[in-house]
Amino acid sequence: ELIAFGVSNIFGGCFSSFVASTALSRTAVQESTGGKSQVAGLISALIVMIVILALGPFLQPLQKSVLAGIVIANLKGMFMQVSDVRVLWRQNRTDGLIWIAACLASIVLGLDMGLLAGLLFEMGTVVARTQFPSCTSLGNIPNTNIYKNIKDYKKINEIPGIKIFKCNSPIYFANIDYFKEKLRDEASFLSEFIYK
Repeated sequence: ELIAFGVSNIFGGCFSSFVASTALSRTAVQESTGGKSQVAGLISALIVMIVILALGPFLQPLQKSVLAGIVIANLKGMFMQVSDVRVLWRQNRTDGLIWIAACLASIVLGLDMGLLAGLLFEMGTVVARTQFPSCTSLGNIPNTNIYKNIKDYKKINEIPGIKIFKCNSPIYFANIDYFKEKLRDEASFLSEFIYK
């Protein structure tokens, strides 16, 4: 659905037409009822039109809290995604932190500013991760051709006279000094070659 809206907005932008968009709540309701085709979208559009034209005057005197309760009841599936945070946190803490920050920012600042704040927070984590990459020194597991981090395993042998240094991030101008410092700490005998 998002790809279809993106393509239609790209072509629509070339011919000065209106932007196509959809209501997230209507999509969630359609998914919860099992609708998978364009016919389901057409039926839901007709139902929304009937509700607006025929039932709208009856819903007008209702308080906003009642209308909000109706929307929240229909979006229950989306709100239940909060339980996935534990799984996401166990898989990757940075991604879990980004999810929590974007969700809280959307609640506090509103959807548009919250998504912008979440995007900026995510870009900040990318910069922080690339500026301070994880660098490790590797050793050989006895009787194998496998090399692992020396700090993570107990029975690992370093090859005499050889230091295997691994950096898990791309090296560029922002993290080169950090990389040099880590390399100098791991292999002090190479310090004269680092600055040449």
